[in-house]
Amino acid sequence: MDIIRTAIVPSIAYSFPVTPCSLSVLNQWNTQIMAAIKSKYKLWMCTSTALLREDKLHYGLGCSSLRIEYHYRNALALIISLYNKAKHGRLTKTLLEHQTQQLKTATQGHLGPHCQTPRYLQKQLQCMLRARQYISIQNSNLRFTLQGQSILTESFDSITKALRAPNLPTLETLINKIAFPLMGSGISSLSRLLSLDGTHILNGNNLKFKFGSKIKTGQIIAINRLASLLNSENITPQLISDLHKSKDTAPSKEDRAPSRRINATALDAIKAYTPIGWAWSDVQVSQRQQTQTPARRTVSTRRTRRTIQRQTESMNIDAGCSNTQPNNPSRQTRTNNNPPSSQPNKRQKKESHPLLGTR
Repeated sequence: MDIIRTAIVPSIAYSFPVTPCSLSVLNQWNTQIMAAIKSKYKLWMCTSTALLREDKLHYGLGCSSLRIEYHYRNALALIISLYNKAKHGRLTKTLLEHQTQQLKTATQGHLGPHCQTPRYLQKQLQCMLRARQYISIQNSNLRFTLQGQSILTESFDSITKALRAPNLPTLETLINKIAFPLMGSGISSLSRLLSLDGTHILNGNNLKFKFGSKIKTGQIIAINRLASLLNSENITPQLISDLHKSKDTAPSKEDRAPSRRINATALDAIKAYTPIGWAWSDVQVSQRQQTQTPARRTVSTRRTRRTIQRQTESMNIDAGCSNTQPNNPSRQTRTNNNPPSSQPNKRQKKESHPLLGTR
């Protein structure tokens, strides 16, 4: 325990004030430390973690948590910097106010059913040292005051509330989830996924036939999601959530099915979110094309004539073999000139040969 408390934990916590660490990483480190302690003291793996974290005065082992150490180091670094009376203190306060304004603007500009505010803010916080240290104080249910006055409390309350909001799936993340597997197979445009008339999305079998071995399960799931998204008349948050969870891998869906028809309204709605390397603009689906009934396949006249000619010839051959009225006089004449009974077979010729003898 002394080695963990005096060597391992301080070496890990040394970089906490300047290094962003997620909650999952801190929990993973805590789990590894707890497993080493239980193994050293020969405790059961089901031993309560609260017993190990309790103070020694209360019959515990006194092992502190890295999550507490992380928030403590961040809060201490910010307080020391802000209470510095030299240029360092003024620079820290100005930088904190500037980063707060940036986060507030990002929070207001990324709210809505088609946005994903928490993940966007988490990415922004990785580059904002002072804001991240202030949020550590907020997460510890503490209030920071400078010269008896609280600073930036209301601004960080809204930012913290946005960070704690659930990560709901959005239209932008859904489009990225559809486009990236397809771009990995060399498909970078919607026009390559359409039928010949440009009104339907290809099914899995046609996609495999067109692009070969590049199409795997991920690409089939992506194109089925795209077909459901473009077929909908109204893109709702519930539809986005369902498509995020959908893993439809059926490649043999009906060709030119009504469920794979492109809706022009849905296509116009998703064109606002274009991943890098993907193209929507080269496809134009009009309402007239949508209501138009698919044309029937017509067989060529030349092919039909060949089929009828072959059927007629087969009927003539059957008629000649069954001694019915012949349709081809030349064939009947050739058959009468060479009756089957007058032709000796090969076995009879071989037995009558004088050099072979008799068998």
